[in-house]
Formats: sequence, structure tokens, C-alpha cells
Amino acid sequence: MKKSTEPYLALLSYRTTPLAWCNRSPAELLMGRKLRTTLPVVRQQLIPQWSYLKSFRKSYDKCKQQQKTYYDQRHRVHSLPELAEDTPVWITTDKQKSQGTVTRSLDCPRSLIVSTSIGELRRNRRHLNAIPQPQEQAEQKEPESLVQTQKQDRSPIMTRSRTGTPIIPPERLY
Repeated sequence: MKKSTEPYLALLSYRTTPLAWCNRSPAELLMGRKLRTTLPVVRQQLIPQWSYLKSFRKSYDKCKQQQKTYYDQRHRVHSLPELAEDTPVWITTDKQKSQGTVTRSLDCPRSLIVSTSIGELRRNRRHLNAIPQPQEQAEQKEPESLVQTQKQDRSPIMTRSRTGTPIIPPERLY
């Protein structure tokens, strides 16, 4: 546009240049016909026709879906798991955090009713974090004899660094 003495001709050529993803120009998409430029054009091309709308909509949706896929990959987007009824949750909002229990889910996507000390609240799934339930103690504990034998097998190895500080290996659960 800087080199052109007539900026409107530059804008016209810009508006009549086809887009790469749909092979139609912005003006053609807007008006349903080609614009008259300085190039000679057949008169029938200047008559509005909307026959390409289905193919345009299909390619537009495909392009938008590809953009969504790339965005989701880049930002590690994932869907949150469903919360069952009577699940204890943390309610996180901008100002406060409180505990509650999921009472029921609503027909709207991701909307849940949560009962708290204040009363029942409607919250979006992204504001609710499930509180992990403590597992039974029998599942968590290993047999004591196995733990004791593993501890006895380990002999502490004392090594020293260049400065003479003792290097003690970390206590690991075996």
C-alpha cells in the first residue's frame, strides 16, 4: 500500500485475494460473488451465487477443529472426571476455599449442587476438587516382618565429601 498511489486499489486487491483454507476471497464470502477489479471478468461471475456454502462451512469447521486440537495439545487441556453423589469436595473460588459434599448433578453440563455449611450451592466442575478418601489401613500397611527384614539388610554406608561432610543416603521406603 505504501508504493501505490491509489490506496483503494490496494485494498481491492487485498479483498479479492483468495484465502488459503477455503479458496474464496473475503469479499466473495461476504457478497457471494467476485468483485470487479482492473482485470477483465466474465459477467456471470459478478452475479451472486451461494452454491458453495455447504463446502465452505465444512472446510471452516475442519479448520476450526484443527485449531482447537493444536490449542488443546499445546495447553494440555483435558476433561475433568465426573463426580459421584456424596463425594466430599473442596470448593475453590477467588476469595475463599471451603468443604462440601456433592448432592446431585444438574442437566446443564458440568453443573453440580454442593451442600456446605452455608447451604446448597451450584458450582461448575472446575471449581470442585475431590478430597481423596483414606484407604483402609489393611491395604496401606505392609507386613511388619517384611519391613523389618528389609531394614536389617541395609547397612548404612558412610561416605564423605571433598570437604569432609558426611554423606548420608536418604531413608527410602522398601
